[in-house]
Amino acid sequence: FILTAGYLVLRSIFTPVGLTQDSSEILNNPFIGVGLSDRLATVAFTFLEYIKLLFFPHPLTYDYYFNQVPIVTWANGYSIASLILNGGLFAYGLYGLKNKNVISYGILYYFITISIVSNILFTVGIAMNERFVFMSSLGFALIIAVLIVKLTNYAKDKEWSFETVKNPTIVWVVLALIMSGYTVKTVTRNADWKNDFTLFKADIHNSPNSAKVHNAYGGALVEEASKTKDPKLEREYLNEAVRVLEKAIDIYPNYLNAWLLLGNAKYKLNKDVAEAEKLYLKTLQLKPSYFEGNFNLGAIYLENKQPKKAIPYLKSAINAKPDKAPAYYNLGQAYFDVGDGQNAINTYKQIIRMEPNNSLPVYKIGATYGKVMNDLDNAIVWFNKAIAMDPKQPMYYEDLGVAYGFKGDIKNAIATFEKGLTVDPRYAAFYRNLAASYYNMEDTVTALKYDAQFQQLSK
Repeated sequence: FILTAGYLVLRSIFTPVGLTQDSSEILNNPFIGVGLSDRLATVAFTFLEYIKLLFFPHPLTYDYYFNQVPIVTWANGYSIASLILNGGLFAYGLYGLKNKNVISYGILYYFITISIVSNILFTVGIAMNERFVFMSSLGFALIIAVLIVKLTNYAKDKEWSFETVKNPTIVWVVLALIMSGYTVKTVTRNADWKNDFTLFKADIHNSPNSAKVHNAYGGALVEEASKTKDPKLEREYLNEAVRVLEKAIDIYPNYLNAWLLLGNAKYKLNKDVAEAEKLYLKTLQLKPSYFEGNFNLGAIYLENKQPKKAIPYLKSAINAKPDKAPAYYNLGQAYFDVGDGQNAINTYKQIIRMEPNNSLPVYKIGATYGKVMNDLDNAIVWFNKAIAMDPKQPMYYEDLGVAYGFKGDIKNAIATFEKGLTVDPRYAAFYRNLAASYYNMEDTVTALKYDAQFQQLSK
């Protein structure tokens, strides 16, 4: 009781919800809007499922989230049968405890250990799960071990230990039959757990009514599509992802992540901005401050040359999660694209405060000064800072050399491009820019040499 009290105190301190406060998200609380009577009937339903799985573990699934385990009432015969069976077992456990009955101990061990994840005392976020019965299965295994010895009727006395069996052959036979079935199931199930993708693919059939497993498999399919180099396979993955994610939404229409992933899948499939826009806007209808919805919407606008439309959504994404640098990069690029150099620079400076050792935002400031604000002196300063931080980026040398060239400082432009070649001798732009620089200096021979090298690399 002291340990239980300590656990409950710690739980109330370190979890977002306490014993009397449940999550308002149905994926984390399957009993939203469910009365106490129906809740208990559903819990009774799960208790019979647990016993069934202990005896006959098939099918197995990692996912029992909404709506794989339906809410039932006491009109459900399964719940009534569970109440009678489990109530009888618990009563037997209590009755035999005074005589130190081993089976009674196993029964009580089972019920005590499962009580904490049973949804009777408090909601644990899911109606049931196979891992919840893992500890309790020790009580079940103890009972089965005792019954194997007792029911073979070979025990000399009341002590049901293996050493007291007259002829253990029959015990070995019974044990082998039981273990062979469990072994086959274990080995075949292991294949499903090879990785996330194989697990989700298997359990979408084992949990056909779970919104969460459909969402997980849909997301995994989108990820696999981005990895493959085969365009045909990529489309197959994406089409399957769309089908699976639409099923997730059918099960749970307010599934925020499923709407987002569906938008991702459809955009990757056909680059249809209007269709993706509609799906991302749906996520924002459900949750206006949703970072991913705002970020993805801003990203597709930016990618499709609509930076002005991207800006408000990227700002909303930053407001939702101010520590996410990719949103700042995209916002800086959007300001760059609309010609708002000062806001672009201010945004990149925010990234520098977040990532002081990252040369990329430093380079971006240089590019903004040079290409948007036509301030070549500041551009050169910031490009040099970026090179000092990371001297192995050929793009930094290219833009610094171009800035010198626009200033008319051809000597420094050539020196910069030549230094860039020591970093990456196959960076074609260096040869093109060196050719242009030498043409400006009226050194046609050298210019033609670099131009020929540029043409060769560009083939």
